[in-house]
Amino acid sequence: MRSRWTWLITFAVIALSSFGCAGNPTVSVHVRQIVPSSWHPQDVIGVVVVAATERVEQKHSSKVTKCVDRALDGSRAETRTVKVSDMIRNTSSGGSLALTEDAAWQALIADADFRQNVAALGLTHLVVVSVSESTGPPTYKTEFGGNGLVFGIDTTSTRQELVDVQAVVLDLKGARLVARIGVNGTGSSQSGAVFVYFLIPIPHWSSSLPFDPACKKLGMGIARAMVHKTVDPEAVRTCGFVGLVRDDDWDDLIKKVLKRRGNTVLLDKDKDVYTEGLAKKFPRDVEARVYRCES
Repeated sequence: MRSRWTWLITFAVIALSSFGCAGNPTVSVHVRQIVPSSWHPQDVIGVVVVAATERVEQKHSSKVTKCVDRALDGSRAETRTVKVSDMIRNTSSGGSLALTEDAAWQALIADADFRQNVAALGLTHLVVVSVSESTGPPTYKTEFGGNGLVFGIDTTSTRQELVDVQAVVLDLKGARLVARIGVNGTGSSQSGAVFVYFLIPIPHWSSSLPFDPACKKLGMGIARAMVHKTVDPEAVRTCGFVGLVRDDDWDDLIKKVLKRRGNTVLLDKDKDVYTEGLAKKFPRDVEARVYRCES
C-alpha cells in the first residue's frame, strides 16, 4: 500500500505531464503620429476608457491609467483617470466618445462646451482608450497517459482570448488630434481535469490573458506619440536644446528623451533606420539631439 505522499507525488507527476501551460500572449502595436504634440513637463494627461459595458470600463480604467503613467515615468507628467460624463455634457457629440474618423475628433476638440469641460478638469492632453475583449469557442482535447504504475486520462478545454485596444491622443492646448495607437493581443486559457486510474479527478487550469501586456504596449505607444521625431534641423531652429541621448532600442530612447523633459528629437538623415514601423531594436546605436519645442 502506498503512503499518502507517494500518491500525491504520483498524481502531481501525471497532472504536470498530461497537460501544457496556456503559453505567453502575443501582442502587436501600431502608432500613427498625425501631428507633433505640444507636450511639456508637468502637463496633465487625462485617461478615459470606453467599453461595451460599464463593468469593463471600471475594470480597466485604473489599469490603463497606470500603464500610461509608468510609460511616462520620469517626464513629470501627471496622469488622471476621468469619466466620459465629466467631459461631454451638453456637447454636440451626443454623449459618446466612440468616434472613428479623425475629422470627428477634430470637431469635438473644437466644441466650445467640450473645451470648457476639459479646462475645468485642468487637462492639457486627453487619451481616449476603447477596450474590446472576446473569448473564442472552446476546443477540447483528450489524452491518455501513465508512468507504468498509474494510468489516467486528461480532458482539457482551451479558449482563445482576444483583446483589441484602440486609443487616440488629443492635444487640448493645441486643439488637435495628435496620434492613434492600436494594440491587438491574443492569449488562451485552459481548464480541465486528470482522472487518475480513470476515476480520481485532479483539476487543472492555466491562462495567459493578453490585456496586461497589451496595456503595457499601449502605454509605450502613447509615450512614442508624445515625442516628435524629425530629420530637418529647421524644425528645431527655435526650440530649446536639452541634450543628447543614445540607444539601440527605440522605446528606451524615448524614455531617455522624456526623462530629459524633451518633446522633439532630431535624428540624422539615415531615414531607413527610423521608419514608423520601427522594429524594437536598431541595427546599431542611434544618437538623437533632444529639444523642447513650444509648438
